[in-house]
Amino acid sequence: MRLKLPLLRTRYIRPAQAPILRYGVAVLSIILALIPAFLLHDVFESRLVVFGVAVMVSAWYGGWKPGLAATSFALTVSAYYSLAGEHTPEDYRKAVGYFDQAIRLDPEYALAYAERSEAWTLIGDILGEGKTAWPKARSDAEKAVAIAPALAEAHAALGWVRFFTEWKFAEGLGELKRAKELSPANPTANDLLARMIVYLGKLDEAEEQARQAVELEPLASAPHNNLARVLWYEGKLDEADAVARKSAELQPSSASSRRWQVLVAIRHNDAETALREAQLEPDESYRRFLLPLAQYARGDRKAADAALADLIANNRGLDYQIAQVYAVRGEKEKAFEWLQIAFDNHDTGMLALLVDPLLNSLRGDPRYKTLLAKMAFPATS
Repeated sequence: MRLKLPLLRTRYIRPAQAPILRYGVAVLSIILALIPAFLLHDVFESRLVVFGVAVMVSAWYGGWKPGLAATSFALTVSAYYSLAGEHTPEDYRKAVGYFDQAIRLDPEYALAYAERSEAWTLIGDILGEGKTAWPKARSDAEKAVAIAPALAEAHAALGWVRFFTEWKFAEGLGELKRAKELSPANPTANDLLARMIVYLGKLDEAEEQARQAVELEPLASAPHNNLARVLWYEGKLDEADAVARKSAELQPSSASSRRWQVLVAIRHNDAETALREAQLEPDESYRRFLLPLAQYARGDRKAADAALADLIANNRGLDYQIAQVYAVRGEKEKAFEWLQIAFDNHDTGMLALLVDPLLNSLRGDPRYKTLLAKMAFPATS
């Protein structure tokens, strides 16, 4: 005997309702598939296997268009998972590949363009491929806005590109504020807006915005990490440490998940904790940055010098971090030398120039004011 799903092709469905049901089943199927996709993420080599049943149900019940929509969404979610774990070059490339497939299925899929823009931004920053990746990020973000002018994620992606990669601060802030106007509770818009505001020196406003982002995504690591960043800049060390530990607990393998714990421990003159946390940092590049700071705090100059030499020898987009280490060591000439290199290379670490406590020893130097003028941050009053 053939079994039927409730309301499947029956005379009780009015024609006007049929599209809603067909696409509704597709959406519901994918949402339900998210549960095993999350729980079994370590079992399947590709999460698309998990979504396969949902896609088949969507196509069987609603036809090829709902099936296509379900496939595009499944690819987008798979790309998101590739970006949510430990950030490796393979993860970023895999995410872009999933977005490529989703866009091939639906060339007008604005959300996929917006999310792919974020992936290209990360590739350009963390992998040091800004010259090739950032133009792609800009193109994707502009395409997303052109397709869906009312999509918050599209304006958020464009705002982040303008601010983070192009250093067009007013334009970027305007796009992010537009994203929040379109969707006040949008997690991406709120998180990115908090990141922007803190770089402009508006610490109280940044803290408020960062807390909103955490409230919207209480189980996401990135908003917690950003709140810890803001609290660190404000000097609220104990809370910064607690929030950073929560972020690491939510996503232990995330890059930079130990940074704020190390910096807080150094400020508390707890060098052994700083070293232990630095050694636990999962990302190799960030670990290389944190170790010379921790060893210097311990007073082990030989180990600190060796760690700094290792950082410089393996520098991949960490010009600004090298300058931070030299500033902490009190070597101003070297610090300014590397800050200039960071500026010339468009190192995104320079965005923190206005608020970074690790550079406090440099603030009275005219060269610091010159660099601030070159960055051309908007007025913070």
